[in-house]
Amino acid sequence: VQRAAEQRLKLISSVFTNTSEGILILDRAGRIVEVNQAFSKITGYGKDEVLGRFTSMFRSSRQGPEVFDAMRRALRRTGDWRGELWSRRSDGEAFSALVTVSSVRSATGRVRNFVALFSDVTVLRLQQEQLEHTAHFDPLTDLPNRLLLSDRLHQAMAMCLRHNQSLAVLYLDLDGFKAINDRHGHEVGDDMLIAVSGRMKTALRDVDTLARMGGDEFVAILADIERAQDCIALVSRVLAACAEPVRINGLELKVTASIGVTMYPRD
Repeated sequence: VQRAAEQRLKLISSVFTNTSEGILILDRAGRIVEVNQAFSKITGYGKDEVLGRFTSMFRSSRQGPEVFDAMRRALRRTGDWRGELWSRRSDGEAFSALVTVSSVRSATGRVRNFVALFSDVTVLRLQQEQLEHTAHFDPLTDLPNRLLLSDRLHQAMAMCLRHNQSLAVLYLDLDGFKAINDRHGHEVGDDMLIAVSGRMKTALRDVDTLARMGGDEFVAILADIERAQDCIALVSRVLAACAEPVRINGLELKVTASIGVTMYPRD
C-alpha cells in the first residue's frame, strides 16, 4: 500500500512538473504557494519571484475588473471558474491565457487552496482580433466599413429615440480625386485617401463616426445634434479639412468635397 502511494505521488509530481500547462497553487487568501516549470516558461517569472505574492502582479491593463469579480462570484457559488484572461509576462508583454480555477476543500468543506491551470492562447486571440478588425474596418484607411457603419447607425438612432435627441448623416464624395488617381497613379491616390480621411476624422468629435463606403465615398454619423447650427458647423469643418492641400512625393494635391445631409428623426 505504501509503495503504491509513493508511486502515485511520483506520478502526480511528474505530471505537475512536465505538463505544458502552467499551474499555480494558491492559499485561501490568494497568495501563490507553488508553481510548475510551465508557469515559468510561459510567464518568464522564476518560482522564487512569485512565491508568497498575489496574482494581481500579473494583471494586464487590457483586462477590466469585471472579469475578476465574475471569477470570485463563480468560485463562491460553484467552486470553479473557466475563462480567458489577459496577463503580463515578466518583461511586461501582454499575453492571453485560457484559465481554469478550482477550489480545493478540506474534509469539513472549508476552502484550503485554489488551483489554477492555464495555457497561452495569445496567437489564437490575436488572429481572432485581426479577423474581427478586418471584418469591420476598411483595409486602406482603417475607418469603419459599411457593416460597422450600419451597426453604429442603428445604435445611434436608438439612442436618439430614447433620449429625445437628433443625429445627422453626411454622405460625401471627393471632387477631383479621380483626376489625381488617373494622372498620378493608384499609390498616390491611396495616399491621398488616407490623408484626407485622417483630416476628416480629426475634424469630427469623438462621438461621431466616419466610415468609408468605397472609392472616394464616405459617410459620417454626427451624434447628439441639438440644433441645425451645430450640424452646419461640423459640415463646414469637414469641408475645410477635405480642401486642405496634401503633399505627396513632392506634389501638392488638392480636392474638395460634396456633401449631402439628412437629419434623424426630423427627415
